[in-house]
Amino acid sequence: MKLSVLDYADEIDIDFREQVRATGSNLHNRFGELLNQVIKKNNITVEKFAKSLNYSDKQLRIWREGKAAIPLNILVKMWQITNQDLSDLENSIEYLKVYRGQKVAVPKQLTFSIAEIAGRHCGDGCCIASTNKDYRVTLTETQSLIQNHNKQIKSIFGLEPSVEKVTKTISKSIVNSKVYYRFFTKILKIPSGKKTAIAEEPEIIKKSSLEFRKYFVRGLIDTEGSLYFDKTNRTWILEIHMINKNLISTISEVLEKTGLKYRMLTKKNSYSLRIVGKNNIKKYFMTFGTLNGKYKLEF
Repeated sequence: MKLSVLDYADEIDIDFREQVRATGSNLHNRFGELLNQVIKKNNITVEKFAKSLNYSDKQLRIWREGKAAIPLNILVKMWQITNQDLSDLENSIEYLKVYRGQKVAVPKQLTFSIAEIAGRHCGDGCCIASTNKDYRVTLTETQSLIQNHNKQIKSIFGLEPSVEKVTKTISKSIVNSKVYYRFFTKILKIPSGKKTAIAEEPEIIKKSSLEFRKYFVRGLIDTEGSLYFDKTNRTWILEIHMINKNLISTISEVLEKTGLKYRMLTKKNSYSLRIVGKNNIKKYFMTFGTLNGKYKLEF
């Protein structure tokens, strides 16, 4: 499934420093070609066209020479003026950034790792945009899972998250990036804010194959699950307890499709899904796997 690069742009990015900008090895050459087409087609000067964009001709020259990243909304407008295929624009973009910000590699296809990251984020993630334009994405979990999570972020986005120690065994992954923030809120369409009761399985994952959905569920269970031995009934239980009906329904649906047995308990304001018995739990780990070392220690 394709992830649209153009969805990172937003009409609210009016301020020069807030605009999402694009770079690519051939993007600036393509920009220069399109600029020449616009000038010839409309029989106007570069100065006049630059003024229509609310920029100077000097700024257009800087973009054409590849000396600065180009605002995404300007690129979209140029492609539309020249009737060029927007997929050509998306293929030309390799990185996105904001003014003086770190460049971020742009994933253009849904992968298993992206689906898993989305699941973790819906479980224990947080997206915050402060009033002073600070964009922060965090995940709080066991140290082993945070290590694996951060490796995936670096591999996919080229970002190096910082790590904050919460307790002896719990750490927080922190990424300060507007582009990465928009990956969740605009590409995956997961609501911003702290862990929310209204988050849903992203539509792009839900419409993909069962394998992608399994990775999303794995991410959820790695963050929301708890594994323990029930002394009363003398059996192992892998339990997912949530107030989010949308996500608990996704987990149950995917488990059913993979033939895994579970029990559902509905409480007053929450839901508990349990995989009961050592054999059923083993089957879950064999089918879905895990990147959370706590399960290996407990089981």
